[in-house]
Amino acid sequence: MKKKIQSIVFIALVTSVIFFTMASVQATNTLEGNSSSIFAFSSQSTVTWDDSVGRGETDWFTVEAEPGLMQLSISWGNSYDIDCYICTSASTSNYLARGYTTNNPETCSYNIQTAGTYYIGVKMYSYWASTTAYTGELTYYADDGTSDTTAPSVAITAPLNGVSVQNTITISATASDSESGMDKVQCKLDSGSWTDDTSSPYSWTWDTTQSTDGSHTITVRAYDVAGNYVEDSVTVVVNNGGTPSNELFSGVPVTGYLAAQYDTFMYTMQVSDEAISMETILTCGSADFDVYGRFGAEPTTSSYDWRGYTSGGEEVTFNNPAEGTWYIMVRSYSGTGNYELTVTIEEEQGPSPDAEKIAVFFWASDAGAQWIIDEYWNVLQGEGYTKIFNFRDTYNFASDFATVDAYVGAEDTVFMYLFGHGNNNGVDSYTAFRPSGSFVYSSDFRTMMDGIDTVRKAYLIESCHSGGFPIDFQASPYLAMSTSDEDHNAYAVGNLPNEGVFSNAFFNHVDDGYNAVDSFNYARQIVFNGASSDTYMQYPLISDYSSYVWFN
Repeated sequence: MKKKIQSIVFIALVTSVIFFTMASVQATNTLEGNSSSIFAFSSQSTVTWDDSVGRGETDWFTVEAEPGLMQLSISWGNSYDIDCYICTSASTSNYLARGYTTNNPETCSYNIQTAGTYYIGVKMYSYWASTTAYTGELTYYADDGTSDTTAPSVAITAPLNGVSVQNTITISATASDSESGMDKVQCKLDSGSWTDDTSSPYSWTWDTTQSTDGSHTITVRAYDVAGNYVEDSVTVVVNNGGTPSNELFSGVPVTGYLAAQYDTFMYTMQVSDEAISMETILTCGSADFDVYGRFGAEPTTSSYDWRGYTSGGEEVTFNNPAEGTWYIMVRSYSGTGNYELTVTIEEEQGPSPDAEKIAVFFWASDAGAQWIIDEYWNVLQGEGYTKIFNFRDTYNFASDFATVDAYVGAEDTVFMYLFGHGNNNGVDSYTAFRPSGSFVYSSDFRTMMDGIDTVRKAYLIESCHSGGFPIDFQASPYLAMSTSDEDHNAYAVGNLPNEGVFSNAFFNHVDDGYNAVDSFNYARQIVFNGASSDTYMQYPLISDYSSYVWFN
């Protein structure tokens, strides 16, 4: 049985094109409804013709073409299934592009890079009649001598980088091209196979229960019809392993899927005694989902402390939530599909006038230099930091960390910058802060950080393979940032010791008046879009579970 693809090629016509004299194009077939040779272009860009194709047969036409964009569309007036091809020979197995769905019309396009003979094929796939009539349209834009070398643009819109995902989710992306037009967008998970989508909006379904818990990278690649392509990627954390997969953290969106009316999914959330409000936002596309909250026990449709119960998605604000465990239920009132849920806790929080802002630097002298630390310390001083711990080439990380822990008070604010050499052991990451030694695992670092008395603590780690660090810090009250995921490097600007390209952009943006999360996203954009992928490619990760605004 013939396998049908799920979408058709989207044709983006160029709105302003200069047409040059192109080679005369001859057809091998005599066409009904058109007494002249159909592909004999002069200055016109499009020709149409009428013909009929026999049961199980393919009509073939040859085109002598110069470099340019060829677009083909075939339509018919019945329910039969006709396909179209642009080929290198009179064989459907040697196609350059094809329209191969059950849609009417079928369309395909190909950007010709080399002059020569090309074949246009029209095939009747369904065999219910001896012949059927069709109308063909061929559009051909001549090359003006400057081929399209500009890549399209692409961006993953869901899920967001660094979020925790469960169940079945939708991966979404936007892509566009202003020159030759879009061809397709591909998506892959980690090092898996590419899956195509050729019509906008671009989306793919991912059943995360078929993947291992932990960090996974989603990559999308967008092609224009000239063959140029560009990629975007995000790293998310799959967490389907029991109760932790259902835990919510303030301000961190989670996604899920309800497959039937009245289906539910239950989450838990820990709320501190400083909470003054709980804001819940649920989006669910065209479905009608509701959300319920209850303290200390799972809610039902009749037992709850608050609920959002309107049509579509929901927005609910509940004041003065009690300290302890809250249960949040998402329920389908009608419809099925994906949803996104974000619960944000606002707290009475802020340092007292006597509190200190403390900067802590751990760095290896073969990774960085003192002038780099001085540069970043100057930025933090501008943010009100008055105390610095400067650990260079530490021989005992735990001991030096204990020095910080002993100093920090409950009302203090602590921001750490760690600059070293990293790797991972398949479970968590580790980083060395002395040449060839003194390394710390991300899991051990989490235990140390948990012990600090204050609730205002964050860090940025510039280190290869450091993705385990933010993954191990997915909990309140942490803001955890790393310049690389577990599988990739984090390169400096030049030969070590030197500034890291990511941290340099981050601290400069903070110095310009932006908060830490905005500066992280800015630096990530600089890394991906402003530097050579062969030289500086990194995959930064962030875990933002802090209600404190880091920097202004």
